[in-house]
Amino acid sequence: MLAITQELIQQLQTPARHDYHHIEFYCDVIGTYGDASDADALVTFFLKKPFADNRESVLVPIATLGNASIAKRIADVCLDGLQLKAEVATEVLQCLGAMQYEPAKNVLMHYITNSDYHWEVQQACLGLMCFEDLTPYKETIEQEISKCMGKNLFSEFVPMLACRTDNSSLKDALYQLGNTTASTDCNAGIILGIALYEDKPLFKRILWDNHWEAAGSGTGTIQWTLTAMRLLSVSFSELFADLLVLMENTSDVIHNWKPFQLFLDLLEAHVMLSYSATWNYQPHKKAESCVSIWQSVFEPESSSLSDLARKYIRYDQELQSHYLDRVQHLKEKVSLKKQSEEWERWAVLVKLK
Repeated sequence: MLAITQELIQQLQTPARHDYHHIEFYCDVIGTYGDASDADALVTFFLKKPFADNRESVLVPIATLGNASIAKRIADVCLDGLQLKAEVATEVLQCLGAMQYEPAKNVLMHYITNSDYHWEVQQACLGLMCFEDLTPYKETIEQEISKCMGKNLFSEFVPMLACRTDNSSLKDALYQLGNTTASTDCNAGIILGIALYEDKPLFKRILWDNHWEAAGSGTGTIQWTLTAMRLLSVSFSELFADLLVLMENTSDVIHNWKPFQLFLDLLEAHVMLSYSATWNYQPHKKAESCVSIWQSVFEPESSSLSDLARKYIRYDQELQSHYLDRVQHLKEKVSLKKQSEEWERWAVLVKLK
Protein backbone atom coordinates (compact mmCIF):
# COMPACT_ATOMS: atom_id res chain seq x y z
CA MET A 1 0.00 0.00 0.00
CA LEU A 2 1.21 3.52 -0.80
CA ALA A 3 2.24 5.70 2.12
CA ILE A 4 0.13 8.48 0.63
CA THR A 5 -2.97 6.29 1.03
CA GLN A 6 -2.46 6.01 4.77
CA GLU A 7 -1.75 9.73 4.91
CA LEU A 8 -5.06 10.46 3.16
CA ILE A 9 -6.97 8.24 5.59
CA GLN A 10 -5.35 9.93 8.57
CA GLN A 11 -6.22 13.38 7.22
CA LEU A 12 -9.85 12.46 6.59
CA GLN A 13 -10.15 11.04 10.11
CA THR A 14 -9.29 14.39 11.67
CA PRO A 15 -12.21 16.73 12.41
CA ALA A 16 -10.42 19.73 10.93
CA ARG A 17 -11.71 21.34 7.76
CA HIS A 18 -10.02 19.77 4.74
CA ASP A 19 -8.62 21.38 1.60
CA TYR A 20 -10.71 19.75 -1.13
CA HIS A 21 -8.07 20.42 -3.79
CA HIS A 22 -5.47 18.64 -1.65
CA ILE A 23 -7.77 15.64 -1.03
CA GLU A 24 -8.69 15.45 -4.72
CA PHE A 25 -5.01 15.47 -5.67
CA TYR A 26 -4.23 12.62 -3.26
CA CYS A 27 -7.13 10.59 -4.66
CA ASP A 28 -5.91 11.19 -8.22
CA VAL A 29 -2.39 10.02 -7.34
CA ILE A 30 -3.65 6.92 -5.54
CA GLY A 31 -5.89 6.05 -8.47
CA THR A 32 -2.90 6.39 -10.81
CA TYR A 33 -0.17 4.64 -8.82
CA GLY A 34 -2.02 2.43 -6.33
CA ASP A 35 -3.21 -1.16 -6.49
CA ALA A 36 -5.76 -3.48 -4.90
CA SER A 37 -4.19 -3.06 -1.45
CA ASP A 38 -4.85 0.68 -1.57
CA ALA A 39 -8.43 0.07 -2.66
CA ASP A 40 -8.87 -2.41 0.19
CA ALA A 41 -7.61 0.08 2.79
CA LEU A 42 -9.80 2.87 1.42
CA VAL A 43 -12.95 0.77 1.25
CA THR A 44 -12.42 -0.41 4.84
CA PHE A 45 -12.11 3.23 5.89
CA PHE A 46 -15.18 4.29 3.89
CA LEU A 47 -17.46 1.52 5.10
CA LYS A 48 -16.91 2.39 8.75
CA LYS A 49 -18.95 5.56 8.12
CA PRO A 50 -20.34 5.55 4.55
CA PHE A 51 -22.51 8.56 5.35
CA ALA A 52 -19.77 10.84 6.75
CA ASP A 53 -18.78 14.06 5.00
CA ASN A 54 -15.64 13.93 2.84
CA ARG A 55 -15.41 10.13 2.90
CA GLU A 56 -17.15 9.90 -0.46
CA SER A 57 -14.00 11.39 -2.04
CA VAL A 58 -12.18 8.05 -1.57
CA LEU A 59 -14.73 6.38 -3.85
CA VAL A 60 -12.83 7.86 -6.82
CA PRO A 61 -9.63 5.79 -6.40
CA ILE A 62 -11.69 2.84 -5.13
CA ALA A 63 -13.64 2.87 -8.40
CA THR A 64 -10.42 2.94 -10.41
CA LEU A 65 -8.55 0.27 -8.45
CA GLY A 66 -11.36 -1.89 -7.12
CA ASN A 67 -12.74 -5.22 -8.28
CA ALA A 68 -15.90 -7.29 -7.92
CA SER A 69 -14.97 -8.38 -4.39
CA ILE A 70 -14.57 -4.79 -3.22
CA ALA A 71 -17.76 -3.77 -5.04
CA LYS A 72 -19.66 -6.54 -3.23
CA ARG A 73 -18.39 -5.30 0.14
CA ILE A 74 -19.71 -1.84 -0.66
CA ALA A 75 -23.03 -3.18 -1.93
CA ASP A 76 -23.53 -5.39 1.12
CA VAL A 77 -23.14 -2.42 3.49
CA CYS A 78 -24.69 0.38 1.44
CA LEU A 79 -27.63 -1.19 -0.42
CA ASP A 80 -31.02 -2.30 0.76
CA GLY A 81 -32.54 -4.14 -2.17
CA LEU A 82 -32.52 -1.79 -5.15
CA GLN A 83 -31.91 1.33 -3.09
CA LEU A 84 -29.17 2.99 -1.11
CA LYS A 85 -29.58 2.88 2.63
CA ALA A 86 -30.48 6.16 4.31
CA GLU A 87 -27.75 8.81 4.24
CA VAL A 88 -25.28 6.69 2.26
CA ALA A 89 -23.33 8.82 -0.23
CA THR A 90 -25.04 8.87 -3.63
CA GLU A 91 -21.62 8.58 -5.29
CA VAL A 92 -21.74 4.88 -4.35
CA LEU A 93 -23.97 4.39 -7.42
CA GLN A 94 -21.32 5.64 -9.80
CA CYS A 95 -18.60 3.74 -7.94
CA LEU A 96 -20.38 0.38 -8.29
CA GLY A 97 -20.85 0.98 -12.01
CA ALA A 98 -17.23 2.02 -12.50
CA MET A 99 -16.13 -1.29 -10.99
CA GLN A 100 -18.60 -2.98 -13.39
CA TYR A 101 -20.33 -4.84 -10.59
CA GLU A 102 -23.00 -6.77 -12.49
CA PRO A 103 -25.63 -6.92 -9.70
CA ALA A 104 -25.55 -3.10 -9.62
CA LYS A 105 -27.12 -2.82 -13.08
CA ASN A 106 -30.63 -3.35 -11.73
CA VAL A 107 -29.98 -0.85 -8.94
CA LEU A 108 -28.79 1.81 -11.37
CA MET A 109 -31.72 1.20 -13.73
CA HIS A 110 -34.09 1.49 -10.77
CA TYR A 111 -32.82 4.98 -10.03
CA ILE A 112 -32.84 6.02 -13.68
CA THR A 113 -36.44 4.94 -14.19
CA ASN A 114 -37.90 5.82 -10.79
CA SER A 115 -36.01 8.61 -9.07
CA ASP A 116 -37.02 12.27 -9.32
CA TYR A 117 -33.85 13.38 -7.56
CA HIS A 118 -31.37 14.88 -10.03
CA TRP A 119 -28.21 13.81 -8.19
CA GLU A 120 -29.34 10.19 -7.88
CA VAL A 121 -30.19 9.90 -11.58
CA GLN A 122 -26.94 11.61 -12.54
CA GLN A 123 -24.82 9.23 -10.48
CA ALA A 124 -26.79 6.22 -11.73
CA CYS A 125 -26.30 7.25 -15.37
CA LEU A 126 -22.58 7.85 -14.85
CA GLY A 127 -22.30 4.41 -13.27
CA LEU A 128 -24.38 2.58 -15.89
CA MET A 129 -22.39 4.04 -18.78
CA CYS A 130 -19.31 2.19 -17.49
CA PHE A 131 -20.85 -1.16 -18.54
CA GLU A 132 -20.15 -2.16 -22.12
CA ASP A 133 -23.00 -4.68 -22.36
CA LEU A 134 -26.43 -3.30 -21.51
CA THR A 135 -28.38 -5.56 -23.86
CA PRO A 136 -31.28 -6.35 -21.46
CA TYR A 137 -31.78 -2.65 -20.75
CA LYS A 138 -31.40 -1.06 -24.19
CA GLU A 139 -35.11 -0.80 -24.89
CA THR A 140 -35.83 0.75 -21.50
CA ILE A 141 -32.94 3.21 -21.90
CA GLU A 142 -34.28 4.27 -25.29
CA GLN A 143 -37.75 4.73 -23.81
CA GLU A 144 -36.32 6.95 -21.07
CA ILE A 145 -34.43 9.02 -23.65
CA SER A 146 -37.60 9.39 -25.72
CA LYS A 147 -39.27 11.01 -22.70
CA CYS A 148 -36.76 13.85 -23.00
CA MET A 149 -37.51 14.69 -26.63
CA GLY A 150 -39.31 17.93 -27.39
CA LYS A 151 -39.05 19.13 -23.80
CA ASN A 152 -37.41 22.12 -22.21
CA LEU A 153 -36.56 20.38 -18.94
CA PHE A 154 -36.15 16.64 -18.39
CA SER A 155 -33.98 14.10 -16.59
CA GLU A 156 -30.75 15.82 -17.62
CA PHE A 157 -28.26 12.94 -17.70
CA VAL A 158 -30.41 10.23 -19.28
CA PRO A 159 -29.47 11.35 -22.86
CA MET A 160 -25.82 10.51 -22.19
CA LEU A 161 -26.73 6.80 -22.43
CA ALA A 162 -27.82 7.05 -26.10
CA CYS A 163 -24.72 5.34 -27.50
CA ARG A 164 -25.50 2.25 -25.41
CA THR A 165 -28.69 1.60 -27.42
CA ASP A 166 -28.95 0.08 -30.91
CA ASN A 167 -30.58 3.22 -32.31
CA SER A 168 -27.90 5.03 -34.34
CA SER A 169 -30.30 7.90 -35.12
CA LEU A 170 -30.25 9.04 -31.49
CA LYS A 171 -27.07 11.08 -31.96
CA ASP A 172 -28.80 13.40 -34.45
CA ALA A 173 -31.91 13.40 -32.26
CA LEU A 174 -29.82 14.55 -29.29
CA TYR A 175 -28.30 17.34 -31.36
CA GLN A 176 -31.73 18.51 -32.49
CA LEU A 177 -32.99 18.39 -28.90
CA GLY A 178 -30.13 20.55 -27.69
CA ASN A 179 -30.39 22.87 -30.66
CA THR A 180 -34.14 23.48 -30.34
CA THR A 181 -36.15 22.85 -27.18
CA ALA A 182 -33.72 21.83 -24.43
CA SER A 183 -32.95 24.49 -21.85
CA THR A 184 -29.28 25.37 -21.49
CA ASP A 185 -29.83 24.60 -17.80
CA CYS A 186 -30.51 20.99 -18.81
CA ASN A 187 -28.12 20.09 -21.63
CA ALA A 188 -25.09 18.58 -19.87
CA GLY A 189 -26.24 15.02 -20.60
CA ILE A 190 -26.78 15.89 -24.26
CA ILE A 191 -23.26 17.30 -24.58
CA LEU A 192 -21.83 14.22 -22.87
CA GLY A 193 -23.99 11.91 -24.97
CA ILE A 194 -22.70 13.38 -28.23
CA ALA A 195 -19.11 13.24 -26.96
CA LEU A 196 -19.59 9.55 -26.11
CA TYR A 197 -20.38 8.91 -29.79
CA GLU A 198 -16.79 10.08 -30.32
CA ASP A 199 -17.93 12.70 -32.84
CA LYS A 200 -15.35 15.43 -32.23
CA PRO A 201 -16.46 17.72 -35.12
CA LEU A 202 -20.06 17.75 -33.88
CA PHE A 203 -18.92 18.33 -30.30
CA LYS A 204 -16.80 21.29 -31.36
CA ARG A 205 -19.69 22.71 -33.38
CA ILE A 206 -21.73 22.65 -30.18
CA LEU A 207 -18.87 24.09 -28.16
CA TRP A 208 -18.51 27.22 -30.29
CA ASP A 209 -22.25 27.72 -30.78
CA ASN A 210 -23.40 30.46 -28.38
CA HIS A 211 -26.90 29.00 -28.35
CA TRP A 212 -25.72 25.95 -26.40
CA GLU A 213 -23.92 27.90 -23.65
CA ALA A 214 -21.51 24.99 -23.26
CA ALA A 215 -19.42 27.03 -20.83
CA GLY A 216 -22.40 27.90 -18.65
CA SER A 217 -21.55 27.77 -14.97
CA GLY A 218 -24.97 28.34 -13.44
CA THR A 219 -26.01 24.67 -13.38
CA GLY A 220 -22.57 23.14 -13.92
CA THR A 221 -22.70 22.48 -17.67
CA ILE A 222 -19.12 23.71 -17.98
CA GLN A 223 -17.66 20.88 -15.89
CA TRP A 224 -19.30 18.31 -18.18
CA THR A 225 -18.08 20.14 -21.26
CA LEU A 226 -14.59 19.84 -19.79
CA THR A 227 -15.24 16.14 -19.15
CA ALA A 228 -16.29 15.75 -22.79
CA MET A 229 -13.08 17.49 -23.86
CA ARG A 230 -11.09 15.00 -21.78
CA LEU A 231 -12.89 12.02 -23.33
CA LEU A 232 -12.36 13.33 -26.86
CA SER A 233 -8.79 14.51 -26.19
CA VAL A 234 -9.64 18.08 -27.16
CA SER A 235 -6.72 20.18 -25.89
CA PHE A 236 -6.64 23.90 -25.18
CA SER A 237 -3.96 24.18 -27.85
CA GLU A 238 -6.50 22.83 -30.33
CA LEU A 239 -9.20 25.21 -29.10
CA PHE A 240 -6.77 28.13 -29.25
CA ALA A 241 -6.09 27.33 -32.92
CA ASP A 242 -9.87 27.21 -33.51
CA LEU A 243 -10.26 30.54 -31.72
CA LEU A 244 -7.68 32.19 -33.99
CA VAL A 245 -9.59 31.06 -37.08
CA LEU A 246 -12.97 32.09 -35.67
CA MET A 247 -11.86 35.57 -34.72
CA GLU A 248 -10.01 36.13 -37.98
CA ASN A 249 -12.89 35.01 -40.18
CA THR A 250 -15.98 36.30 -38.37
CA SER A 251 -18.06 38.95 -40.09
CA ASP A 252 -19.68 39.93 -36.80
CA VAL A 253 -16.98 42.27 -35.52
CA ILE A 254 -19.28 43.63 -32.81
CA HIS A 255 -19.85 40.27 -31.10
CA ASN A 256 -16.60 38.45 -31.84
CA TRP A 257 -15.73 38.67 -28.15
CA LYS A 258 -18.11 35.77 -27.49
CA PRO A 259 -15.81 32.90 -28.60
CA PHE A 260 -12.97 34.69 -26.81
CA GLN A 261 -14.99 34.75 -23.59
CA LEU A 262 -15.95 31.07 -24.00
CA PHE A 263 -12.28 30.09 -24.31
CA LEU A 264 -11.40 32.07 -21.18
CA ASP A 265 -14.37 30.60 -19.27
CA LEU A 266 -13.35 27.05 -20.16
CA LEU A 267 -9.71 27.62 -19.30
CA GLU A 268 -10.48 29.30 -16.00
CA ALA A 269 -12.88 26.52 -15.00
CA HIS A 270 -10.29 23.91 -16.00
CA VAL A 271 -7.73 25.54 -13.70
CA MET A 272 -10.19 25.80 -10.82
CA LEU A 273 -11.81 22.35 -11.12
CA SER A 274 -8.51 20.50 -11.65
CA TYR A 275 -7.84 16.81 -12.19
CA SER A 276 -10.48 14.41 -13.51
CA ALA A 277 -12.42 13.25 -10.47
CA THR A 278 -15.83 14.16 -11.91
CA TRP A 279 -16.29 10.76 -13.53
CA ASN A 280 -14.31 7.53 -13.44
CA TYR A 281 -15.16 6.57 -17.02
CA GLN A 282 -11.95 5.93 -19.01
CA PRO A 283 -9.72 7.09 -16.13
CA HIS A 284 -6.60 6.68 -18.26
CA LYS A 285 -7.68 9.82 -20.13
CA LYS A 286 -6.41 12.51 -17.78
CA ALA A 287 -7.37 16.17 -17.71
CA GLU A 288 -4.82 18.35 -19.50
CA SER A 289 -2.10 19.68 -17.23
CA CYS A 290 -1.43 23.39 -16.78
CA VAL A 291 2.18 22.65 -17.72
CA SER A 292 0.95 21.61 -21.17
CA ILE A 293 -1.48 24.55 -21.40
CA TRP A 294 1.25 27.02 -20.50
CA GLN A 295 3.51 25.65 -23.21
CA SER A 296 0.83 25.67 -25.93
CA VAL A 297 -1.19 28.79 -25.08
CA PHE A 298 0.99 31.23 -23.16
CA GLU A 299 4.57 30.54 -24.28
CA PRO A 300 4.21 30.95 -28.09
CA GLU A 301 5.23 34.44 -29.21
CA SER A 302 3.41 34.41 -32.56
CA SER A 303 -0.13 34.90 -31.24
CA SER A 304 -1.19 35.45 -27.65
CA LEU A 305 -4.58 35.87 -26.02
CA SER A 306 -3.71 39.50 -25.33
CA ASP A 307 -2.85 40.05 -28.99
CA LEU A 308 -6.22 38.62 -30.01
CA ALA A 309 -8.03 40.96 -27.62
CA ARG A 310 -6.15 44.00 -28.92
CA LYS A 311 -6.64 43.08 -32.56
CA TYR A 312 -10.23 41.87 -32.66
CA ILE A 313 -12.01 43.43 -29.65
CA ARG A 314 -11.19 46.99 -30.60
CA TYR A 315 -14.62 48.52 -31.07
CA ASP A 316 -15.27 48.74 -27.33
CA GLN A 317 -12.28 49.97 -25.36
CA GLU A 318 -13.90 49.22 -22.02
CA LEU A 319 -14.64 45.64 -23.06
CA GLN A 320 -11.12 45.24 -24.48
CA SER A 321 -9.63 46.49 -21.22
CA HIS A 322 -11.80 44.03 -19.29
CA TYR A 323 -10.55 41.09 -21.33
CA LEU A 324 -6.92 42.19 -21.20
CA ASP A 325 -7.17 42.30 -17.39
CA ARG A 326 -8.84 38.92 -17.34
CA VAL A 327 -6.17 37.38 -19.57
CA GLN A 328 -3.46 38.68 -17.26
CA HIS A 329 -5.20 37.27 -14.17
CA LEU A 330 -5.76 33.94 -15.92
CA LYS A 331 -2.13 33.81 -17.01
CA GLU A 332 -1.10 34.24 -13.38
CA LYS A 333 -3.49 31.48 -12.28
CA VAL A 334 -2.17 29.05 -14.91
CA SER A 335 1.40 29.90 -13.95
CA LEU A 336 0.72 29.26 -10.27
CA LYS A 337 -1.13 26.04 -11.04
CA LYS A 338 1.71 24.91 -13.31
CA GLN A 339 4.20 25.46 -10.50
CA SER A 340 1.90 23.68 -8.08
CA GLU A 341 1.58 20.68 -10.43
CA GLU A 342 5.34 20.48 -10.83
CA TRP A 343 5.92 20.66 -7.09
CA GLU A 344 3.15 18.21 -6.24
CA ARG A 345 4.32 15.64 -8.78
CA TRP A 346 7.85 15.92 -7.39
CA ALA A 347 6.54 15.52 -3.84
CA VAL A 348 4.52 12.47 -4.84
CA LEU A 349 7.47 10.82 -6.51
CA VAL A 350 9.42 11.29 -3.27
CA LYS A 351 6.55 9.76 -1.26
CA LEU A 352 6.27 6.84 -3.66
CA LYS A 353 9.93 5.87 -3.35
